[in-house]
Amino acid sequence: MWPRSRQGLWLALGSVAGAALLTLGALAALVFLVRPAPPFEAYVEAVSDEPPLFNPVLAPYTLAGQDVLTLVFAGLVRADAVGNLQPDLAEGWDVSPDGRVYTFRLREGLAWHDGAPLDAGDVRFTIELVQAADHQGNGELAELWRGVTVDATDERTVRFSLPDPLASFPEHLTLGLLPRHLLEGVSAAALPLHPLNRYPIGSGPYQVASLEPERAILERYPGYHGTPPRLERIELRFFADRSVAVDALLGGRVDGLGHLRAEEVERAAATPHLAVYAFPERSKVATLALNVQSELFAERAVRLALARAVDRSGLVRRALAGRGEPAFGPIPVQSWAYAQVPNAAEYDPIGATALLDGAGWQVGPSGIREREGRRLAFTALTADTPERLAVARELVEQLGRVGFAVELRSLPSDELTEEHLERRQFEAALVGSWAMGSDPDVYPQWHSSQVAPVGGNYAGFADPDVDRWLEAGRQELRSEDRRNAYLHFQARWAEEQPSVMLYHPLSSFAVSKDVRGVQADARPDSSWRLRDAVHWRRPSHPTALQRGRELVITRLGVLGLPIRTGP
Repeated sequence: MWPRSRQGLWLALGSVAGAALLTLGALAALVFLVRPAPPFEAYVEAVSDEPPLFNPVLAPYTLAGQDVLTLVFAGLVRADAVGNLQPDLAEGWDVSPDGRVYTFRLREGLAWHDGAPLDAGDVRFTIELVQAADHQGNGELAELWRGVTVDATDERTVRFSLPDPLASFPEHLTLGLLPRHLLEGVSAAALPLHPLNRYPIGSGPYQVASLEPERAILERYPGYHGTPPRLERIELRFFADRSVAVDALLGGRVDGLGHLRAEEVERAAATPHLAVYAFPERSKVATLALNVQSELFAERAVRLALARAVDRSGLVRRALAGRGEPAFGPIPVQSWAYAQVPNAAEYDPIGATALLDGAGWQVGPSGIREREGRRLAFTALTADTPERLAVARELVEQLGRVGFAVELRSLPSDELTEEHLERRQFEAALVGSWAMGSDPDVYPQWHSSQVAPVGGNYAGFADPDVDRWLEAGRQELRSEDRRNAYLHFQARWAEEQPSVMLYHPLSSFAVSKDVRGVQADARPDSSWRLRDAVHWRRPSHPTALQRGRELVITRLGVLGLPIRTGP
């Protein structure tokens, strides 16, 4: 038995020691058991669509597919926003003097996400899937590769032999590659149903960690050959109901949403934790296509007057509520080949009036111009979507101010294209076009050989000077020679004005304000938003336990005590 006086003392000391041990134990648990806050958190993107096919050969042009494919799959080269090409999987390439043979050399040590080596055989295998007669993907993609021979001369060298010189050919090699070791023996017809589309293996900066009907998780690939992305993880959450996706964004359950509609932009902009960005998609352009083989638009003065009567800024402001950027020529302004030519048809109603007066079109009693008993009238076709109808009505009003009478006829988009544009059965049509790449090669839209029903020259425009400069732009290998060719092409196009470029649509998206590095400069199209996500960064938001851990480490560091700071 301890004396009673000492028993209380020992009990008190024991209590203090126990409390100290508990405190030290708690501190040790904080330091050694609690994981430190990650340097960057995950980013969660809402996708108002079904999960895309994660396959660059099959789904590069769907909205959901174009947004994420470049994060998972890499090509031999990549393009920047103005169309300049940079090596990606390739370390460089050579071109034969006649411009018909391109030889690419791959980087050393390339690997797929599953660790298997990536070599020239994978390049050849991917292109052969696109070229296959039973190819199930985009027909335009297959057309790009028609007649090209692909040879893997060794493990790191691949040679492409073209039937004709094509200076824009390297941009075709931005196409993401597929793994031969997982798909060899699979036909192009069977590719859409292959399990790899749901468990994709690529060679891009992110690898697919999981893919479910509700979400896909992309994790930073540690073996990536380029600059590592800043975000450790990108999660895509798929919403079949657009309103549910918007509610998740506004409620903070996701960090971002793209392709915002006008009313969604207003709601997101009023939400304190969100930043709203917008940029013009310059690979997309709305155009008033003029059939220059029709009686009215065969007259150059009428085409020039019509182009000068269009107030593009007013059209964007009134019909699109500002959601667009005026466009004036066949090559967008951000392209390295763009040139501001003196004859570009900017808004000039006085000049339009003078042109029509000079051509003998006089204002009649009704305000509509006439000549030799014929009214200055035509029918304009448009798709029956709300945006296109609003634009078309604004055009009718603007052209009416200088004496044009325009009858508006709306049609379903498919009918407009198949029954009228492709058959050249129209006088004028409001259409939207989307260039497949950022190279300024517009041969398919404006060369006279493309007037035939299989071509994209819907205007029916044929001019020997335009043909000559477009051919030079395709065949010249030096960038300065190509730029000179496209300068002359744009000048001649402006002199003839075969159609009227109207505007580039605006793409808007919302992102949580704590995400850094987001760009809103002009981009070719909306897919560049997530392509740029490799440069995004996000400060961590530690939990209370993680904040306590950092406080303990700081205090112990002040005392000079060694401490483990890793996970």
